[in-house]
Amino acid sequence: MQRKPYSSCPHYRVGNVHVTRPDGQAASLEAAIRVVEGERNSLFLLELRQSSATADASEKLLRFQDVAEWSEDAIAVTDSQGVIVYVNPVFEALTGYGRDELIGATHAILKSNLHDPKLYSRMWRTLLTKRAYRGQFVNRRKNGRLFYEDTVIRPFCNAYGEITHFIACGRDVSKRVKSMRKLEHLANHDGLTGLPNRNLFMDRLQQAQAYASRHNSGFALLLLDLDSFKAINDTHGHSVGDAVLQAVAKRLRKSLRAEDTVARLGGDEFALIIEKAASRHDVQPVLENMKVQLQTPFAFKGLNLSIGASIGIAFYPLHGRNSHDLIKHADHAMYRAKAAGGNGHVFSTDKTHCLLLIPGPVSTPGFNL
Repeated sequence: MQRKPYSSCPHYRVGNVHVTRPDGQAASLEAAIRVVEGERNSLFLLELRQSSATADASEKLLRFQDVAEWSEDAIAVTDSQGVIVYVNPVFEALTGYGRDELIGATHAILKSNLHDPKLYSRMWRTLLTKRAYRGQFVNRRKNGRLFYEDTVIRPFCNAYGEITHFIACGRDVSKRVKSMRKLEHLANHDGLTGLPNRNLFMDRLQQAQAYASRHNSGFALLLLDLDSFKAINDTHGHSVGDAVLQAVAKRLRKSLRAEDTVARLGGDEFALIIEKAASRHDVQPVLENMKVQLQTPFAFKGLNLSIGASIGIAFYPLHGRNSHDLIKHADHAMYRAKAAGGNGHVFSTDKTHCLLLIPGPVSTPGFNL
């Protein structure tokens, strides 16, 4: 019996099989069986070849990489396991790594460890459902410096709908983020003292209320108004008055713990939030620290200036469970302290004036502004 030519043997397509190449990358191959009939028996030959769909996808990816070489965006291509197989020149310039250092690595080489692991979990969930992921990452360059990158990651699929690669396109937005943060800071902080302004203070006050409500605790609200500040401005000028305000702000910060807040509400009025302070006993150490800080004279261009402060104190939840009531009680207490001669503090609903500072002639060296 004469053997049929190979090309005329029956050909049966089995489907696609997934294999791992020697370089570790996954590949999808078309499998087919040919039946070769011999004189005594038949042979079944298994043919594996790169599928036309895979070939088309590979060609598209190569064309994309050719275009990416001229892109202004930082572009990286990874395989389905996240291993980098291509980067363009902009990606190299942005990260500081050379192409030979990046190929074979993963994007973990740029990880800053500033993101919650949940962010990466959400990213992979999105990508594995064949959807694009958009986000802003804080990455780390080879020299250790951080940068902000707006990134879009898209899955790349072959004709069978299988994800074979991921394409990440990013752009350095560090300058924009820095500018936005500067504007945000200016919108929420006092330009003269650097303290939180009224806007940020009200937000912190609401946060303190929410925390105290959840944890069944309390806090103290202090409103402070400088005594005789107008006289300093009128006598010595606004430059001296501004220097005094800056020095007062610095000293008030020193009086507080890291978790507490001091803000400038405007003019010579300040506000303080003392966390986890629900009684007079709790707030007393802060008042003592303020006494030490404020009773030291202020020195500026040969002047030694003493200044007092009238302080009103209210407690959450004793004097109110909302911002309006707390501020009203603290404000009334502050004006009672000022009406009693100033230079002291008054607790809300307390008719007694408590001496905070002792005015008198300056005999100690001035505080250097």
